[in-house]
Amino acid sequence: MTNSILLTNGATLAATIDGMGEGVTGQVVLVLTRGEIEKGLVGDAVDRLMVLSDSAQYTRRFGNRLLVMVEGYGSDPRELHQIDECRRFFRDLNAQWPYWFHFAERDFPGASTLGVVLMQLLDTQVEGRERGIVTVSIAPGGFGKLLTQQFDGLNALYALHGFSMEENTDTTLAVNAALERLFAAPGALE
Repeated sequence: MTNSILLTNGATLAATIDGMGEGVTGQVVLVLTRGEIEKGLVGDAVDRLMVLSDSAQYTRRFGNRLLVMVEGYGSDPRELHQIDECRRFFRDLNAQWPYWFHFAERDFPGASTLGVVLMQLLDTQVEGRERGIVTVSIAPGGFGKLLTQQFDGLNALYALHGFSMEENTDTTLAVNAALERLFAAPGALE
């Protein structure tokens, strides 16, 4: 079964997942509204995400399955990473929940959740736009610091839940491949 699970404000994820049974293999969608972003209400979003990371079962089950949907900015011509309150919100969220390398979907061509989230966490400047592709520059030193922080989060999560070194290595290789596609491929983000 490939049902998706929506993590909306106030959602009871554990009851929803448990009610769907073990066969659920769909995506988990974290829904963030413009209102909660503008007010900086990261606590509820952290609570929703902690349901995933606090459980070894859910951590295993939902790796590379988390999507993020941000509502309310469709008419704003800027990219999300250019909107101050979005960057601030994601940075505050990341400070309390640094597990994106495990959970964030990283395989969608062009705009993976991992790429969208990482762009929120980096200091960037738009350099150009061509045929729907936005080219940005990243402030020096920021990318390395972010990688260290995210891999530290991944390692801590795997240690907490008893993941093997082989599982850690497999995820690390998958994340590295995703990062290479996102940040090093011709026409991708620079």
